[in-house]
Amino acid sequence: MLIGHLPSYAVSMPCTADAATSSPSPRSVSLPVATEPSGHPKKIKPSRASWWRLGALILIHVLFLIHFWHWIAKGTTLTPVEPSEAMYTLELGKVNAGFVFFLAAILSTFIFGRFFCGWACHVVALQDLCAWMMKKIGIHPKPFRTRLLIITPLLLGTYMFIWPTIEREVVIPLLKWAQIPWPEWLFGAPGVRPQFQNAFMTDDFWHTFPTWQVAIPFFLVCAFVTVYLMGSKAFCTYGCPYGGIFGVVDKVSFGKIVVSDACEGCGHCTATCTSNVRVHEEVRDFGKVVDPGCMKCMDCVSVCPNGALSWSFATPSILTKPRSVEAQVRQSAPRRYDLSLATEALLLITGIALFWSYRAMMDSVPLLMAAGMAACAVYLVFRTFTIFRDANVRGAHAQLKLKGRITLVGWLFIVITVASVAAAAWSGWVRVNLWRADAIDLKITTPYDAVFSPAYTPSETDRAQATQALTFFDHAGPRPTGFGWQHTKERLVRMAWLSAVAGDRTRSEALMRQALPMGDPGPDLVLGLSRLMMLRSAPIAEVHDLYRTTLERHPEMFQVRIAQAELYANANERDGFLRSADEAAKQNQPESQTLAARIYQQLGQPDKAIACFTKAAELQPTSGPAAYELGMAYASNNKLDQAAIHLQKAADIDSTRPEPLQRLAEVFDAMGKPTEAARAREQAAKRAANQAATPPPGR
Repeated sequence: MLIGHLPSYAVSMPCTADAATSSPSPRSVSLPVATEPSGHPKKIKPSRASWWRLGALILIHVLFLIHFWHWIAKGTTLTPVEPSEAMYTLELGKVNAGFVFFLAAILSTFIFGRFFCGWACHVVALQDLCAWMMKKIGIHPKPFRTRLLIITPLLLGTYMFIWPTIEREVVIPLLKWAQIPWPEWLFGAPGVRPQFQNAFMTDDFWHTFPTWQVAIPFFLVCAFVTVYLMGSKAFCTYGCPYGGIFGVVDKVSFGKIVVSDACEGCGHCTATCTSNVRVHEEVRDFGKVVDPGCMKCMDCVSVCPNGALSWSFATPSILTKPRSVEAQVRQSAPRRYDLSLATEALLLITGIALFWSYRAMMDSVPLLMAAGMAACAVYLVFRTFTIFRDANVRGAHAQLKLKGRITLVGWLFIVITVASVAAAAWSGWVRVNLWRADAIDLKITTPYDAVFSPAYTPSETDRAQATQALTFFDHAGPRPTGFGWQHTKERLVRMAWLSAVAGDRTRSEALMRQALPMGDPGPDLVLGLSRLMMLRSAPIAEVHDLYRTTLERHPEMFQVRIAQAELYANANERDGFLRSADEAAKQNQPESQTLAARIYQQLGQPDKAIACFTKAAELQPTSGPAAYELGMAYASNNKLDQAAIHLQKAADIDSTRPEPLQRLAEVFDAMGKPTEAARAREQAAKRAANQAATPPPGR
């Protein structure tokens, strides 16, 4: 076999020490290639598999668009088929399509190998597109190889999918056994064992997806920037938690790329691989690809000039050993990496700090984007460090320092690094202030009704703690009081609560008004604001205006309708009371219909009351209380036949409550049916006896 060298087939072959990366020559060596009988090197043939994979990835995006269109057209659809949705199953018990899909992907990886990433991931598709576009303009992404930083995806995957269960089932019981309080100031509220329930359908498909203002930077960072700095599939290697899980499963998978005796070590497979796997070395030493980074794209199989590679079931990687003495020697030799082990350890710690700082930056950066940003920032920090340390430094695709002089590109690189670290430091400073504010806030246990009572006077402890927490919140906020970003609605509401605890009801009301127009205010915010207004003896018309404007924007907020109706009732404003009922009756929700029915009853309009109670019962056909109230409405209007029907239905639904049967017995008495009445009373008595014999929950 004739072996030559082909510079155009060069792939990244990182050096063994940090100093070596500072060489002005490219960090790559030529792969050995087989030659034709004429002496010319064999050309790498185009990969047919890449076109099949492109078709599969396009199909994935078409299916997503169909899924999205179905939600737009129907108003409800299957929950997003995203692995991240599994978090809601593990933490909240909501069994959704994403959870089932993630389990199926893990199972398929165990059987067939890591196919999912290469053939069905939209982020992989975007990274491949970016790498292809870069190569078209002469930029060939080169991998950034490390030993420690590659564990970050597994750490993220553990945090997302494994830690919640460990926390709930192991850590919390151990702390209870040791009588150690749960550190809520550090980990938040303790996890509760979920009650699993069907959550496969949703009417808010986009709820768990980021806004376009976040999605566009996310794709830029996790595709273009990571690929440019650290090579093809860089985000998969250093930032994807799903890849971290699939990589572990691939270690025990039976599906492998295997080699036959026809292999002549040409290196075409490694030159073509976009997953940065050294295929020709692995098949030489192990007879198969054992690297868990292999995404089974099948490009290496397709371009092999001798057809020596194929996919097949084989011994899992974890049980595979080098197949010769020479292979054992090669595998035991020191590996070539871009960084020393000590440098990697330092950068791993730096990366964790950067990730924590970027996470939730501006209350917007999601976990995966923070991982991508941290990975890029770690690379920038390392390369900038070498600029100041070494005489000659080359970055991913440009000379940064040559013969002791920093180039223009090098200075630009330094500026970008400083900006990235400064942004992380700023975000980290804000997050520390928010964390300290939350930790102090948790210490305040004064009841809500006490704080909002007319005679409330804060204790010195409550005043001091609330004031201190507010100080940290102010530091984390925008100027002039802080050096952070705009507060969210939820944070403003929390600050309003702390202001009320401190006795500053004026600021509390101002903060609530600031939060009011920020999205859905929620009934607690509106009712809390109205309570403050009443405490300062605001004109009733001002409170009515608050309720009216809120209900105009959020007519479904039945709690506010109840408060509005009570305000009219207390002021003996019959017309306003009736308007509240009429508006509530227009809402297609059982709570509003029930409210309207009760108002109509008070106003002496039984027919309207029955109509609303009927609508409420139709909206919740399995609700015993709804059937009971409808039956009682018919009874009070002397429509006994209908009353008996709905009271019997209520008794059947609520098979333990005696009240529906007691009222049913009274209706039968009025109808002149003593036998039926006696039977209903007997059944009611049995239920009452069972209730008396059953201990209350918690005993």
